[in-house]
Amino acid sequence: MTDVRPSLAAAIPAITRRWGWFVALGVGELVLGVIAFANRMAANLASVLIIGAAMIAASTIQTAHAPAAGWRWIVAAGRLTVGVGRVVLAAWLAIGLWLLGAMPVVDLVYQGGGLLAFGLALCTRALRRAYEPATE
Repeated sequence: MTDVRPSLAAAIPAITRRWGWFVALGVGELVLGVIAFANRMAANLASVLIIGAAMIAASTIQTAHAPAAGWRWIVAAGRLTVGVGRVVLAAWLAIGLWLLGAMPVVDLVYQGGGLLAFGLALCTRALRRAYEPATE
C-alpha cells in the first residue's frame, strides 16, 4: 500500500500561491477581535451561549450512541457534559464577565496576528521565488 498523502515540500508551493487568503483571514480576525474588545459584554454572552449549547449538543450525541459497547461510560460522559453545559449557561454572570469576554478577544487577536504574519511570510517567499532566475 502506498502513502498518497502529499508531503510538506509539495504543499508549500500551493500554499505560497494563496498567501493573500491567509493575510485576509488574519486581518478579518484582527478586526473581529477589535469589535469583540469594544463589545466585551456581547462577546461574553456569545461565547457562553455557544459553549453551553455545544456541550449540550455533544451530550445528546453521546447519549444517542449509548447502545454501543461500553454504553455506561458514554451515558456517564453525556450526563456530565449536560451538567457542565447547564452550569455554564446558568452561572455565566457569576463566572466573571471580564474573563469570559476577554477570552474570545485574545483568541481572535492572536490567531489573526499569527495568520497575518504567516500570510506575509508566504508573500515574501512568493516574491523572492518570482525574482529568482530559473535553474533548469
